[in-house]
This record gives sequence, structure tokens and C-alpha cells, in this order.
Amino acid sequence: MSPAPARSLGRGARARILGAARELFADPGINATGIADIVERARVSRRTLYQHFASKDDLIVAYLRELAADPETMPQRLLERDDLTARARLLEMFGALGDGPRPLRGDPFLAAAVELADPDHPGRRVIARRQGQLGELLGEVCREAGAGQAEVLGRRLLVLYAGGAAAVLAADDPRPAAEATAIARILLEAAID
Repeated sequence: MSPAPARSLGRGARARILGAARELFADPGINATGIADIVERARVSRRTLYQHFASKDDLIVAYLRELAADPETMPQRLLERDDLTARARLLEMFGALGDGPRPLRGDPFLAAAVELADPDHPGRRVIARRQGQLGELLGEVCREAGAGQAEVLGRRLLVLYAGGAAAVLAADDPRPAAEATAIARILLEAAID
């Protein structure tokens, strides 16, 4: 028996479309998800989707912007916790890369960057802006931890984070997250007197 056709539920269609995109772009991924998948998951018509988003690229950009603005997105959620020391938050950020169901996706922005191979894709600008903001946040947390040259350390930790996220994604293995945590610990110990 085939599933019932998707039906529009009226109000809240944009939010449902973005929610469906968030779920499906995370797994199975941006390129593996078609408009038909979004329509079915969001329970909207294709026409309704296109009334809110002119193209799949527009939906991808909106998804990335929403993700960047969400304080619950990793690693922002960990870096802004107030129940851990700054040093503990920085280390936890790396360990969290290996958490979650398989396949491990690492950082959602880096996973999106891998899928958006065209350097001119508008989503790439959103990703680059988010990476810059994350670097600034890392510098602030490094300063809070008492690190000398906090901005430099923040940039180095951002590179390490990106590498750890890529390794976790490529191998579907949490061990690179543990290795990145160990390297981050060494960098922090050297920078904090």
C-alpha cells in the first residue's frame, strides 16, 4: 500500500519546510535530499514550498542561516555553557564531534561545505561567515580561559576543530574527536600560564 499523498496543513508551512530541511539535510544530506523529500516530510505541496523558497539553493541558504542563528547548534551550545570553565568548554567542543548516531556527521556547516562543491554557491558565504563568527567566539573563550594571544589560539583551535570534524565525517569514526581533544589540551596547556 502506497503512502497517502502529502497534504498542506496551512499555517506554519515555512517553519515545517525548514524543519524538514534541517532533518533531511543532516541525514541523508543536502545532495541526497530532493524537493520531493522535503515536500513529503513537511506535508506541503510543491507549490507551497516554491512560494516560500524560489529554489532548492534558496532553501539551503535559509537552512544554513537558521542553523547559524540557533544557539543550540554545536559547538555554540557548548561554548556558551555557564556550568563549565572556559577550558572545559573548549575541550568538550572537540569531544562532542564524536557524539551522535551513525553515520557521524561532525559539524553541520563543514558537512554542508563538503556537499556544496561550487565555491560560488550562496550557501558557501553563509558557511564562511559562520566560521568567522566561530573563530571570534573561540578567541573570546580562550581569553576567558586566560590564554595568552587568545585570538591566535582561537584561530588554531578553529583549524583543529575543522580538521577533527572532517576526519569524523570522512571515517564515520569518533576516534578523531578524541585525538583532536588531546591536541587541543596540549595547545591550551602551552597557552595558559
